[in-house]
Amino acid sequence: MNSRFLCCARQVLICVLLSFLPLSLVGASSDAPAVKMPSLVDIAQPAMQIPFLIDQGKGRFDVAPYLYYFEDPDQRYLIGDVASKAMESHFIRNSQRVLSFGYVNSVYWIKLALSNETEETPGWLIELTGMGRSIDQVQIYIQQADGFKSYVSGDSIPFSLRPIKHHAVLFPLTLPKGEATNIYFRVATNGTFQMPMLLWAESVFVEQEHNNILMDGIFYGVLFIMVMYNAFIFLTIRDVSYCYYVFYLLSVALFAASLRGLGFEYFWPELPWWNNKSNLVFSEFTVMFIVLFAQSFLNTKENAPVLHICLNAILVSVLPGLALVLYGGHHVSAALLSVQFLLTIMFVLLSASLGYRRGFKAARLYLLAWLGMLTMIVLWIMNNFHLISSYFLGTYSIQVGAVIQVLMFSFALADRINLMKKQREQALQQRLIETQKLTAMTNTFERFVPRQFLSRVADSGVQNIELGKAETDIITIMFSDIRDFTHISEGMSPQELLNFLNAYFNRMDRPIHQSGGFIDKFVGDAILAIFESNHYEEEANNAVQAAIKMQLAVRQYNEDRAKAGYVPIDIGVGLNTGPVIIGTVGTQDRMDTTVLGDVVNLASRLEKLTKKYHVKIICSSYTLDLLDSKSGTLYRELDYVKVRGKQKAVRIYEIFNADEDNVRILKQRLLLDYQQGMAHYYRRDWQAAIVCFQACLELFPGDVPSKLYLTRCETYLDSPPADDWDFSWKLED
Repeated sequence: MNSRFLCCARQVLICVLLSFLPLSLVGASSDAPAVKMPSLVDIAQPAMQIPFLIDQGKGRFDVAPYLYYFEDPDQRYLIGDVASKAMESHFIRNSQRVLSFGYVNSVYWIKLALSNETEETPGWLIELTGMGRSIDQVQIYIQQADGFKSYVSGDSIPFSLRPIKHHAVLFPLTLPKGEATNIYFRVATNGTFQMPMLLWAESVFVEQEHNNILMDGIFYGVLFIMVMYNAFIFLTIRDVSYCYYVFYLLSVALFAASLRGLGFEYFWPELPWWNNKSNLVFSEFTVMFIVLFAQSFLNTKENAPVLHICLNAILVSVLPGLALVLYGGHHVSAALLSVQFLLTIMFVLLSASLGYRRGFKAARLYLLAWLGMLTMIVLWIMNNFHLISSYFLGTYSIQVGAVIQVLMFSFALADRINLMKKQREQALQQRLIETQKLTAMTNTFERFVPRQFLSRVADSGVQNIELGKAETDIITIMFSDIRDFTHISEGMSPQELLNFLNAYFNRMDRPIHQSGGFIDKFVGDAILAIFESNHYEEEANNAVQAAIKMQLAVRQYNEDRAKAGYVPIDIGVGLNTGPVIIGTVGTQDRMDTTVLGDVVNLASRLEKLTKKYHVKIICSSYTLDLLDSKSGTLYRELDYVKVRGKQKAVRIYEIFNADEDNVRILKQRLLLDYQQGMAHYYRRDWQAAIVCFQACLELFPGDVPSKLYLTRCETYLDSPPADDWDFSWKLED
């Protein structure tokens, strides 16, 4: 990539990114021609040095064509050497209106001879405009009768060292009437070398500053209003496009403030290293938010998938681009940034055009925003090439283009929201009748099938339930049953039986739902309930708490039944945790939702075992191991059993929190003897175990588990089990 191309690309990049740069930042004035490289003839043939004559009236002069220069790559020369007669032949006259060498990493000496021919001796200023503000270091030497007066400035010099505390690069001059004054510049930079230079009368500069301040105020005011307005809309409707647009505006504003010198003057005056890098850093952020805004606004993932991938590639390049800016050379990072930005604009415009052709009407204002900006840039370039001549276009075209772009982007966002709103309203209106029907059907259906099941087997709607759809999960299963239900129901009429069951089920439903479970189905007087959550420990604890609350609810129900003259009821609850299959079974004409697996079968068996052991709640070790130790659950081991058809034994436990107070207290008091008896039992120390279980029965004669173990130990004392006994007790139905 040659220096001419990089220079031009850099100019276009800065123009579009800044979107508002006044002419004093990018060129001398409206009559400044395009930047060109010095010709080989000029380099080979040094010209006679002619002073620039300051005439009466104007107060602002473009002195760049009157500059003389030579390169000092080895930094050999001091001002005394450069100002000597012997060095005059080294200077070469700038043959163009702007002195430019593209990207360099060197030192140049520049000479400007001025002759004040005016009637007065006002104060004068030299301003480095445009890209001259981004030069690393400029040391100026003003020749006087008694030597040289020196000042230093540049974007790598602390702001406090500037001769005039202003965001522009300014040097004060005193030019005696009728005398020639030689001014020397020592320029050291690593990056773009452009030296557009203006000579100002102080009074004229002050007058011009009013216009610049006004235009800056308008531009930054528009930016501020748009930032606040779009930020408010983002916080209101949470559309991420507004968020990206706000950050795009902030990036542009910070980039502009950095390149114009406002950031150096007001925000980081003592951080020259950051000042030297900040404009490129903010440029990278601007590229990033242009891409993010375009992807979100234009929905490129759907409307232009290939271009979406291209824009993603640009996003990926931003991070190494930032690293290169901060730690690499200015030349390479600026070249990369130029390529990034040009590709970004190309892909963004193509995406907007393609999206509009595919029916995304909101893209029309987005396209107009960029076309308006690019039109003003073209006019600015034409003015620089003297294809047109307009002071206003030369000075303010970029700001006007930026304001157009900002406003059009805001209109485009509003238009996009309106279009999306209309589309949503039409879609909602179209689906309203269907939704009402589905809602009514779903509400009715949920009376028969728990909505927790529907979310698994009918995630696309109850109308789309499929036979055989299933998934596997680890959940806790609860079975409960009324003991001696056949005997209780014998004397009831059919209606009385239904009334009794409905009253009972209503009382059982409440503690199950309060504990995070739901009833899968009713089987006669039995209840199958399911407890599921994202944490197995939570669902196991919920199931145990529900079982305890159910027993307490039965106790309260019995009090009400006793007042009405009915016999009390008793229920058993079995709990088990493990993997189950949740799905639909049946036929195409008649199907049902259910849970299947050994876990369900074992829970049912445990409920039946409550009758054998005369306990209220039994859970497997799979459930007990998940319980929180701080939950206050009272439990004891019941047995190590094998159910019919299974080879693997299961350890089962009684939970006795819901027992009557006197029974619960007795079980707590005998618990130590009971546990010691179990330990002796597993060690085959039958006699010691018998002593412990006898102690339990002396304390609580009605404790059935102690009676069972006492009987077993006495049996094993006479007929010990085989040597390969696994401690389990085989249960028969």
